[in-house]
Amino acid sequence: MSEEYSNTQFGNSQLMMASIKESPYKTMGALAELIDNSLDANANLIQLIAVDTETQAAGGRRVQRLDKIAVLDNGEGMDPETIQDCLSIGFSAGRGGRDQIGKFGYGMSVGSLTQTWRFEVYSWQDNGPIYHTYVDYDEMMKRADNALPAVVEVPKKEVPIIGKMQMMNKYKMGESGTMVLWSQLDFDKVRILTSRGIIDRFHNDLSRIYRHFLDDNDNYGEKRDIEVVHINSEGREEGRKPLLSNDPIYLLTPNTLPIVDGIDFSVEQTNQIHAERSFNCAYLDKNGEKKESEVKMKFTYAKPSVRAVGGSSDLGKHYKRNNGISFVRAGREIEMSDFNLVNRYETTERWWGCEVRFSPELDKVFGVANDKQHINNIHGYDDSNPPPIFGEEDDDD
Repeated sequence: MSEEYSNTQFGNSQLMMASIKESPYKTMGALAELIDNSLDANANLIQLIAVDTETQAAGGRRVQRLDKIAVLDNGEGMDPETIQDCLSIGFSAGRGGRDQIGKFGYGMSVGSLTQTWRFEVYSWQDNGPIYHTYVDYDEMMKRADNALPAVVEVPKKEVPIIGKMQMMNKYKMGESGTMVLWSQLDFDKVRILTSRGIIDRFHNDLSRIYRHFLDDNDNYGEKRDIEVVHINSEGREEGRKPLLSNDPIYLLTPNTLPIVDGIDFSVEQTNQIHAERSFNCAYLDKNGEKKESEVKMKFTYAKPSVRAVGGSSDLGKHYKRNNGISFVRAGREIEMSDFNLVNRYETTERWWGCEVRFSPELDKVFGVANDKQHINNIHGYDDSNPPPIFGEEDDDD
């Protein structure tokens, strides 16, 4: 039977762009997509750079305001063909890899467009040419066409932020690397006015999401240097904050815990292991074959000496911010939440932690969202949602 097609297109390019613009990414989630790409490119140095510009506030006063955000890495870099591929929705160089964080080839373009009207990509390999292209929302809407601009070669001195000679001492470009630049921020989405605000707002959460890449133990997640950098309107560095591990089960070191009464808790494990469990979870691979993948769960609770410091202390407040169950996929946290299973207002609940580790092949089982920010298949059993009753022949499912 021959195939016949109508003249009706699957989608209107302008409506599709408008839909992408309204995708439910938050700023931190969109930035995390860029950091994920850097990790998958084997970068060992990743810098989130926030740049201010000087503008005039009400009354004529000159003030610093956030102008651009970039994620710069020293990873493997990309050739022109790969740059074009990675900007097209649906391409993922790491798709299908057990330890790759990338999922749908969705995050860089869609996540970035939710936060900026224009983003640019610069990439190079083996000290070779620097290649550049961009995606501009308004330009695509005017053209009513979603074709990507050609990749072109640019001189090093024309690369924004890092191309200026006064910045080279601080931002020596690796032999290979990539920079993704949000060059026209959408402040209805970003909602942060200064570079200092970026550091203050996202440092804690990014330190938790990437904690297994920030500690001194490489058993799960190889150590990388990730830092948040503030550049003022004159191109000078105002602040730099390396990320340390923010571990909600309090086993990783060094970490973000404070000094309390002269005790530096950032260099010690403040929890002890209560229990560790693992099981093999069945799933269907892309060919429909049944396979198994291991899920590991770790439960910890605070040492008595730590609980004695008190819930009202800076240490206790740190524990309160990390109250919940953390689901970690390929070393990167997807979500930490109480999932309506925990009474977070009960003070004693803050002194325990739970981490669940799984690999990307179990994404459908756990219900990992496209933006890798949520777990959708975790629910508590109650009268309205009782445990399933299986027949003996169904138990394996």
